[in-house]
Amino acid sequence: MKKIVPLVFGLSLVLNVALAVFLVRGSSFSGAESLRSASATSAQSAASTSLKIDSGIWTAVQTSDLPAMVARLRAAGFPPDVIRAILGTELGEQFIARRQELDPEETTRPFWKTRPANPKITAEILRLSREHAKIVRDLLGEGAEDPMSRAYQNRRLEGLPSDKVGGVKRILRDYDEMRSDIYSGGMIGTADREKLAAIDKAQREDMAQLLTPGELLEYGVRSGPVADQLRSQLTAFNPTEAEFRAIYQRQQSFNEQFGNFYGPLSAEQQRQRNEAQKQLTEQIKAALGPERGSDYVRATDYNYRQTSQLVARLALPAETANQVWSVQQDIQQRLQTLTADKSLPPEQRAQQITQQLAVLADEARTKISATLGERGFEAYKQYGGQWMQQLQPNAAPGAAAPASTSGVMIFR
Repeated sequence: MKKIVPLVFGLSLVLNVALAVFLVRGSSFSGAESLRSASATSAQSAASTSLKIDSGIWTAVQTSDLPAMVARLRAAGFPPDVIRAILGTELGEQFIARRQELDPEETTRPFWKTRPANPKITAEILRLSREHAKIVRDLLGEGAEDPMSRAYQNRRLEGLPSDKVGGVKRILRDYDEMRSDIYSGGMIGTADREKLAAIDKAQREDMAQLLTPGELLEYGVRSGPVADQLRSQLTAFNPTEAEFRAIYQRQQSFNEQFGNFYGPLSAEQQRQRNEAQKQLTEQIKAALGPERGSDYVRATDYNYRQTSQLVARLALPAETANQVWSVQQDIQQRLQTLTADKSLPPEQRAQQITQQLAVLADEARTKISATLGERGFEAYKQYGGQWMQQLQPNAAPGAAAPASTSGVMIFR
């Protein structure tokens, strides 16, 4: 505790910000809007005020007994965020020293090197991290997260009864620790993949015991891995809440059956998954209706998503991605028609395909360059335009090896 007083004075600005956050937030902290408001007010407060620290109070609260220190700080009227900052400083000194015992070269290792792979050291560092987090929880309670983490968790746990939030957090923490134990060992083998699948199953069962079906659905649509997956995949689709929920329920059912494989699939498993994926797409299209169903199929195509991101980086209108997509669909449809025509003898057919590929490739370049510009087209070839590789003829004359890209059979 000898270093705590000068350190706190040295971090007075940080403490001012924490105090301002507490004053703005009051007894609760929920949502991104609250976070933005608190952050803005904190910055203004920190610039115009200073924290008044009575040296007599500091003398009274100093002790190496951390529970007693926290109790004294609370009794002296210090806000929770300030107490957490002080506690974090004291614990940080202890745990940094213990971590350096495990990895003495951590602070002196050349920047171009990393710690040698050692599962035992990795496991011990992980254990230290958990011990640190547990001490903070024991001293400050389950809501001991920093304001940013607390805002994030509150946002993702909205809709759950307040008396069940703590239980959900404990379940997530316990199973995340089990997963991290497996991953900390480095290489993941067959036995590890089976353990991970069992952990997923056990977590779902525990959540189902704690939450009602409606609560479990509400948690999943906000915080579950399927929701995270969909938020990433549906960026270009820009769904409404109703559309997101409709897609989520169908994707969740699919993932429960096919989404938790931790290793390569067998040929039969892959066949079953592909067939189920087709059915899932049709179900989602039916739920969304013809127009939005078509938008969904387009927006979830990998090439289209990359094109959409490229269009945004180029500061072009969003509709530009649809224009490029239309060119892609037209060229691919004509390519499919070309390769399906077997009316000519093999040699003539191969020659015709080679000639037509050059024509299609030139047309694709001309139209897409006109839409994206030359610079944009060069970037598009890597970000969304990989399909154009189908238009490259095989260097060996007469070669006719079938290949499949996006469901189109071609000869190269």
